[in-house]
Amino acid sequence: MSRLQLPLPVYAGALLCASLLAVTPNCAQQIVHTPEPPKSIISLASTPRPQGQIVARHTGDATFEHLPANYHVFTAANVGEDAGVEALTLNFDAETKVTRIQSKNKDFVIEPGGTCHEGNSYGRGDSCTLLVRFNPQGPGHRLGFINVTHSAEASPMSFGLTGNGYAPVLSFTPGQITTVASTVSSGTGLIKSATNMSIDGGDILYIADIGNAKIKEIDSTGVLNSINPAFATPQSIAADNAGILYSTNVTGSTY
Repeated sequence: MSRLQLPLPVYAGALLCASLLAVTPNCAQQIVHTPEPPKSIISLASTPRPQGQIVARHTGDATFEHLPANYHVFTAANVGEDAGVEALTLNFDAETKVTRIQSKNKDFVIEPGGTCHEGNSYGRGDSCTLLVRFNPQGPGHRLGFINVTHSAEASPMSFGLTGNGYAPVLSFTPGQITTVASTVSSGTGLIKSATNMSIDGGDILYIADIGNAKIKEIDSTGVLNSINPAFATPQSIAADNAGILYSTNVTGSTY
């Protein structure tokens, strides 16, 4: 899993007032904006997005045209084949010391040789490079994050990584899954009163864990992590291809 302390910005989705008029007549007056997180002093330099079959080999595959800032799109790669290394440039807007650089998603591997190093200090206007290899572990849209912890901010900065993986796909007979792996420990469920689930287009599953007032996430590595939402516990969630979550929140009527 790629993020433990700082997930991507999580937003509560807009409510449809028409569907709530029976219980909330003044719904329109109750909807308010949830403040967005402050901008970090570290940012990812923009690079040209791959075009055509370099990024999407088949019609209908993700082309990543409308990603937010601080995302890097990799050229498409075959599962199990070396796709090469791409350089990511980090820009610094203030003085800070980098204490940790981490990517826990096996699809994206940080390689030695870049100029961004744990323990290095950087000043305003400085930049450094990270060498990252896209190594898709399965077919389809892959999504991961690099977390950079530094001295100037309490929470690490997350940079999104995405790309398409390709591999031969066989048909199979669908089956019903009654228990998601890693959600039970010693016979006791770790999720309470889950009301909704969503997947981001890759292999990350998000679960609205109402009983524990958290959002849980799990990917193909089998690791279950918690996201503490910046709003009241959501009744339903939806995820887009960038890993940004949207939620209807009946209790607080926020988005």
